[in-house]
Amino acid sequence: MHMPNTTRALIRIVGAGVLALISVACTTQARSGDAPAPPPTVRTVAATRQDVPLETTFTGRVEPIQRVELRARVGGALDAVLFKEGARVAAGAPLFRIDPRPYAIALTRAQAEQAGIEAQLARARQELARAERLVLQDAVAAEEVDRRRGEVAHLTARLEAARAAVADAALQLDFTTVRAPVAGTIGKLDVTRGNLVTGGPGNGTRLALLQSLDPIYVYFELDPTTAARARLAGQRAWLATVTPFEGGAPASGPIDFIDHSVGAQTGTLRVRARLPNPDGRLLPSSVVRVAFRYGTATRATVIPEVAIGTDQGERYVLVANASGIVEYRGIELGARVRDLRVVANDAVRPGEQVVLPGLPIRPGTKVVPQPEAVR
Repeated sequence: MHMPNTTRALIRIVGAGVLALISVACTTQARSGDAPAPPPTVRTVAATRQDVPLETTFTGRVEPIQRVELRARVGGALDAVLFKEGARVAAGAPLFRIDPRPYAIALTRAQAEQAGIEAQLARARQELARAERLVLQDAVAAEEVDRRRGEVAHLTARLEAARAAVADAALQLDFTTVRAPVAGTIGKLDVTRGNLVTGGPGNGTRLALLQSLDPIYVYFELDPTTAARARLAGQRAWLATVTPFEGGAPASGPIDFIDHSVGAQTGTLRVRARLPNPDGRLLPSSVVRVAFRYGTATRATVIPEVAIGTDQGERYVLVANASGIVEYRGIELGARVRDLRVVANDAVRPGEQVVLPGLPIRPGTKVVPQPEAVR
């Protein structure tokens, strides 16, 4: 079929246009596929330099400074109980009374014996003085004077024994009233009124248990790392702040005891804090939280603890350098302060941008840091 020249020219023009459009589209598509993706934006926090209190938290146990088993020192019937179980008592307060009548009688007898010997001694001294005058007149023999002197010496010794017997009887009578040797809280009765109790220095009947409350001890164990750092700081800087787990106001006090050796199995070092406890809120045997402060890290580099990762037991952070390239930095951990952590080595410098958790970022990745303020 024969086509006019004008038609053929039109077809050629249209075909060329279509090819040009296809070529442009392909070129645009190819360029679009070759364009790199923009670097991801990551949250960062600048490492800061601060004076940081060196503090580690432990679990401690409260113990009384004085724990006294109240025991009968003389035997007899328990005549009276003079306190309420669980009450706080003052030092010297009477707590129990054992029937005093037999001991009062014994004291009266000892006093009478002493008085009789005193009378005999007074007469013997008079007789000695008379004999010493008469021997000067040759009215009595010298042997009589010696005999009188011996009698005075004998009665003097007996008087000393009688005085000791009176003191012992008075002491036994005083022991019938059992008093609080220290201020504290007294527990439940071990023996009730009306029962017979036995006395003695080591085997007297136990009557109750008394524990002092103010001040109070708190014992806790330092891990080897903290113990080593604390020793470098010096004991003068050590301070324990104790808070009950159930809440309440904290109490602070110095460390007054360090054990002479570490635990063979744990490697921990036992220490003790002495704390004021005027309201008796810290009770013996209770478990408490202990914030142990052992100094101050001056101009320490601090980062958010949430930024710290773990890699096969080692700690690290990711840092976006000045070019926006993420770097892996292995760090050594120092003291914890709220949500922050001291970097104990030189892996991170103040002002560097530490990457916070969020997008999965690998070292070597280029990023756009989005700094946030340290909270």
